[in-house]
Amino acid sequence: ACRPTLGGVYRCYNSDNPSDCLSDGAECAFSEECCCGLCAIEEATGTLKCCPGGIPCVPTGGQCTTDLDCCYGPCIDGICTEQELPCVPAGGHCTSDEDCCEPLKCNPSTQTCYYVFV
Repeated sequence: ACRPTLGGVYRCYNSDNPSDCLSDGAECAFSEECCCGLCAIEEATGTLKCCPGGIPCVPTGGQCTTDLDCCYGPCIDGICTEQELPCVPAGGHCTSDEDCCEPLKCNPSTQTCYYVFV
């Protein structure tokens, strides 16, 4: 089954039920298939895992595959940097709607920016 990601790209899931998600530590291919919302490189093994080490985002200096992986700055050349973005993209960490790029909103329970579909 295929469905759109937060970024609007359609992804196909291995499960017949795309609402099923992978638990922390499971091998993954992209963030949207993880329950925690992050598929990142586990330093010890070099493989992609859901929330490696139990963290919901990659700290500055860690390996990343996309800006959405990083806790604070963008993913540049595979590394999360401290470079400030003018606003937080979809899936990024936020504390209020003002943190998020327009027209995104901040989900108070997950503290991530998301698209509001009306």
